[in-house]
Amino acid sequence: MDPDACWKELEEAVNTAMWGIAIERAESLLEWLAKDGFPPTIGGRPIFDRLVARATCEAISAWVM
Repeated sequence: MDPDACWKELEEAVNTAMWGIAIERAESLLEWLAKDGFPPTIGGRPIFDRLVARATCEAISAWVM
């Protein structure tokens, strides 16, 4: 998985209200992170990037469609 590409797709899905795709990308990224995959580059600090990515993905994946 390319977490940067996944994060970009997640961002685009949220920005265009494609909630089903946003949830799929969030769940994929959560699974990747749970397997100790490296986080997407968000702010450039890996520990912070992991926290931000996880919190964001958990919030999005909890949305009810």
